[in-house]
Amino acid sequence: MDGFKMIRAYWPVIAATALSFLAMIVLVSLRDSTFTAGIFDVLRFGPLVGMGFALLYGGWVTYRLVQAERGDGPICPRCGGPLGVEKYEPYSPHRTCLICGTHANERHYR
Repeated sequence: MDGFKMIRAYWPVIAATALSFLAMIVLVSLRDSTFTAGIFDVLRFGPLVGMGFALLYGGWVTYRLVQAERGDGPICPRCGGPLGVEKYEPYSPHRTCLICGTHANERHYR
């Protein structure tokens, strides 16, 4: 699979990981001050939640990519990548491709 398509599939994982590391850098400076010690106690689990999201979402995307390679599950008619969950709004039932981002109507993947 193309490198740009992989970045498109994993962009939420990359963003959550980067924001978690940036939050860790900011939180280290909050820990030392007596004025912001209370804020640190509340926000110190934020990066952990972000990394947990990145781990779970990355695992799900990897599982869907493996399914697409094997030919299991709904496949995008345009690029051959895996399709996400079925949505009903604002159009008829459709799925969004995790790789190219196009919407596939249900008649194309059933």
